Amino acid sequence: MLVQSVDTLETYTGQTDGSGQFEIEIPEDETGDTFMVTVVMPEGKPGGPVLFGTDGDEGVTGLELVGDANLGTIQFPDDTTQDAIEPGTDADLGESAADGSVIARLNEDGVPIGVPTFGRGDDAAGTASDDDAQQADRDQDGPDRHIRRRR
Repeated sequence: MLVQSVDTLETYTGQTDGSGQFEIEIPEDETGDTFMVTVVMPEGKPGGPVLFGTDGDEGVTGLELVGDANLGTIQFPDDTTQDAIEPGTDADLGESAADGSVIARLNEDGVPIGVPTFGRGDDAAGTASDDDAQQADRDQDGPDRHIRRRR
């Protein structure tokens, strides 16, 4: 798992153990910041962002993190190009909440358009957003080569 701060662009990662448990520690000074949560596959490629909701043809990919949040048993589909990755029904976000200002454009299957091509396909091109809330994903396609660690 990887989370990227929309505010600072810092990335934080956590390893998933054999039972699917993971924990990512976020510095206190990032409390209240919004993050994109992305599942990273074993080969290191993004599997897709976690969708916290949808609004028409847009998926909410931002999570305003206030204190601890538990994504529960993440609903990880057999084929991430056909179905979206979502928090589990047992998720407990605590005081945290989905941030609808951070979105990904969805295809007809409700999957961020960048998932099948890791953000490199023709459908993922789009017009780059100049909205500060989208700085972690300017073309609003979900996972792509924009995921990086600031140094």
